[in-house]
Amino acid sequence: MECSERTKRRKISAKVEEHLRLLEKESMIDLLAHDSENEYQLDDLLEHTESEDSMDTFYDACDQNCFENSSIDLEDENSSDSFYDFNISSFDDLDSENRVPGDMPGCDSDCDLHGDVCSDLEDDNDDDSHGIAEWAAEFNIPQTALSALLKILRRKGLDIPMDGRTLMSTDRSCNVANMAGGSYYHFGIENALIAELTSLGHLANVTDTLTLRINIDGLPLFRSSSLSLWPILGMIKEIPECSVFVIGVYSGVSKPANVQEYLQEFIVDMKAISQSGIVYNGVHFRVPLPDAFICDAPARAFLKCSKGHTGYYGCERCTQKGQYINGKVAYPEISAELRTDEQFGRQGYQQHQLSASPLNDLGIGLVTSFVLDYMHLVCLGAMRKLIFLWLKGPLKCRQSMKFFVVMSAFMVSIRQYLPSNFARKPRSLFEFSTWKATELRQFLLYTGPVVLLNNIPSIMYRNFLLLSVSMRILLSPALCSPDNCDYAEEILKLFVTDFAAIYGAEFVSYNMHSLIHLAQDARNFGPLDSVSAFPFETFLGKLKKLVRRPQNPVQQLVRRIHEKQKVASQKTTSVFSPLKQLHFSGPLINSIATWEQYRRYNDGQTLISSSRGDDCFSVGGRILIVRNILSHSGTVKVLCNFFETAKSFFTYPMDSSCLGILFVFNLSEDLQLLPVEELKTKMVLLPLKTGYVALPLLH
Repeated sequence: MECSERTKRRKISAKVEEHLRLLEKESMIDLLAHDSENEYQLDDLLEHTESEDSMDTFYDACDQNCFENSSIDLEDENSSDSFYDFNISSFDDLDSENRVPGDMPGCDSDCDLHGDVCSDLEDDNDDDSHGIAEWAAEFNIPQTALSALLKILRRKGLDIPMDGRTLMSTDRSCNVANMAGGSYYHFGIENALIAELTSLGHLANVTDTLTLRINIDGLPLFRSSSLSLWPILGMIKEIPECSVFVIGVYSGVSKPANVQEYLQEFIVDMKAISQSGIVYNGVHFRVPLPDAFICDAPARAFLKCSKGHTGYYGCERCTQKGQYINGKVAYPEISAELRTDEQFGRQGYQQHQLSASPLNDLGIGLVTSFVLDYMHLVCLGAMRKLIFLWLKGPLKCRQSMKFFVVMSAFMVSIRQYLPSNFARKPRSLFEFSTWKATELRQFLLYTGPVVLLNNIPSIMYRNFLLLSVSMRILLSPALCSPDNCDYAEEILKLFVTDFAAIYGAEFVSYNMHSLIHLAQDARNFGPLDSVSAFPFETFLGKLKKLVRRPQNPVQQLVRRIHEKQKVASQKTTSVFSPLKQLHFSGPLINSIATWEQYRRYNDGQTLISSSRGDDCFSVGGRILIVRNILSHSGTVKVLCNFFETAKSFFTYPMDSSCLGILFVFNLSEDLQLLPVEELKTKMVLLPLKTGYVALPLLH
């Protein structure tokens, strides 16, 4: 393949430079004037640069003459002085005694080989600097390590900054305020939104309204210290692709001592921007008041200035008084009077409210706007409690050791069947105390209904299905209709009632009781995944890694976040092909025998693969397995086999086919060709006896 002009110039310059270095190393400088062969070679190179038209001949002469007898392989990838490390400025830096006699004709004093080389090198240096900055920001490289790398690269000839702070445009100072017993920095809602819109690029054009959804939570920084962070985070409701961004951040040895002081700047900022909006790229965006605060129970109580979840009047949605049963505060009733925003705003619930919340100044509903986050309530709450009771609960509900051995073996055996959408694969039940929220959600919605079948008493399995089915309804965009939300609410109430009868009323804690109020959030906000804490919790983990030492954590965060924002504002979007892993192993059918074959297709929304785990889809209610991915002239199709037989997996509390969950078997051997656009519903396919259970993938 013919090289570009710039690549050729680099090769020539690198080879000439290497040749001169070799001559100097071997003390052959004095022989240049006497060695006719070498003189001929160098003069020949110079003669071929008389004009632009003779450059190709010059390249050939350089390749064939100048380094014909060199012992150094300049094309060797392992050579530390390969032409990829070339620095054109080294020609100007050569000592006069080492220069090739005479200037190259056709080159001015500012550029050695061609008039465009300098500008090309400046562009290359800018690309190098920005590429390194992107890498450092993405992988959270410490400043000391980055500076050390930059010095090494500069010695290799790259024209880049020597210090990491210069490369990353690190702020020299930041205005951190002392408040509420700690330190606070307010990034500002407008600044945060503009930075996020910049990183979104063309996606920012889909709406002119930016409704915030707010998360506030505490985050311990170090195991050996009581130091913690309390950031105020946001997301944009109208743009699902939006990332989490920081509005403000507080740090102290405990939570803020004064919630009024902690929220003051946020409230003032929010009221102002809700009236004026923001302008970005000449477009005016409305910024209404937040429609949802997504927090865990302790943070909700802190922000609302109300009783905590362990109190007798701890329920946020109803006026039920907790009962003290066997050493625990329980909420066994399911029909208590509901709280209202109006009454809460007037401080009408004296036994529940401790004082007036500063968020009253925003005029939002402090009952309906505070979401009962299902990540904490269901995954880390109800689902973990169920497994705990099976393992260590009272004798009437505790399962045998054989149960856990069999279940754990089953869980480990199906790891290979889980799609790559799951970052964590199933683990043994003996490790359930260390399961993350995503693993508990995976068990609740996907693996649990399969592995628990015939392995726990029927009454417990049916009770588990009540929770699993109701959550699948409330999480699925296709199922979360008003009527289905009503049905999910009824079976959640049935779950809580049956749970109390099976396991004991004392275990109907705040989390278990609050399940009966969960459907109302789905009515208000849509599928519960749109108002869950999962993206915020993921972001908090990344935020924690930005703090490397206990001293001045807020200042560290401010600098790192500003660095990332500056890098993101310059980032260019690269075009990628959705087709990956070209192969030639089939299968094929005659009509497409000449098409290109691939193993993976990823359009950014759905991953399709011929490998186990990512190969199962539902089309028109039928379950298929992808065998090959084919492309020709921009058209992409999949070759697949359909399961010939499908039936419901369960019928209680509703027919599983209504949820898209099927038990399938008898895979057809006939290959069928489908457009890739038809594969929209990805399935989780888990083995069970003589067939498979197919469950629609929600996450």
